[in-house]
Amino acid sequence: IKDNVLPQRANAVVNFRIHPNDTVASVTQHVKDVTSHIEGLTIAQYEDGIASEASPVSSMDSEAYRVLEAVALSTGGGSVPVAPALVIGATDARYASAISKDAIYRFAPAIYDDVDLNGFHGTNERLSVDNLGRMIKGYAQIMMALCS
Repeated sequence: IKDNVLPQRANAVVNFRIHPNDTVASVTQHVKDVTSHIEGLTIAQYEDGIASEASPVSSMDSEAYRVLEAVALSTGGGSVPVAPALVIGATDARYASAISKDAIYRFAPAIYDDVDLNGFHGTNERLSVDNLGRMIKGYAQIMMALCS
């Protein structure tokens, strides 16, 4: 095909992060609904099982959450507000949902600055030495609190 000729076909891979109130089926249907006016468009999911439902929302009313809250306050010097948040990335925690009931927490006892944040999933991915120390101390506190 020459540079000035429009291609006859195009393919796109679209990666969605499923909200806990949605399902893979509802997101797929939404995409089909909003693109139904496009003639010849085909919507299909990968057949390799890569699609997964959102993880369940974890309880804030549990011993595990209270331990994480205490470690977060300790890590932040006692002045950091602690609140749940939605993690938009798929983590390995999803494989533990069958055995953990409603207590999957994605938590890192660290204080990230711009340098740390810009280093995630990129070239020369790294963690500051200060945060490595905080994480070792924080995870040790969690294990001692939950295993005693």
